[in-house]
Amino acid sequence: MKPKLIEGLHSSLDIAPTIFDLLGVEKPTVFNGTSILKKENPSEYVYAEHTHRGISDIDNKPIYLSIRSNSYKFIWKEYIYHGDENSIDLEEFFDLEKDPGETKNLINDSKYQSITSKMRTLAKKRVHEIRVTGSAVSSTELE
Repeated sequence: MKPKLIEGLHSSLDIAPTIFDLLGVEKPTVFNGTSILKKENPSEYVYAEHTHRGISDIDNKPIYLSIRSNSYKFIWKEYIYHGDENSIDLEEFFDLEKDPGETKNLINDSKYQSITSKMRTLAKKRVHEIRVTGSAVSSTELE
């Protein structure tokens, strides 16, 4: 296969579907994401989420979530985990075009209010999805 440039934002969730696509195998329904070879429209946002260091324990640790677009990055935390000595702010927002090193948190800059509001809504929706799915998975695993 010849190398080719794939533009746009893609998630790590797209890796397995892309491999299945390359192998000519139908993607099992348990996999989220879309083959980057079949994506007609790249994602507007890419999400990354974790529960700070150590074991991913959504019942006892906060969810930290990042939403990235081509131009912006928004970080949202349910609360700051007691072992997280590096976090100060519950929310952070960076203009990646003006500040690619993410050195200036613009969360309180009124110029970006509509963007941060939209990303905050997306973050809260995603955390809700994680909590609902995580609870269902935990209950099933215990049976």
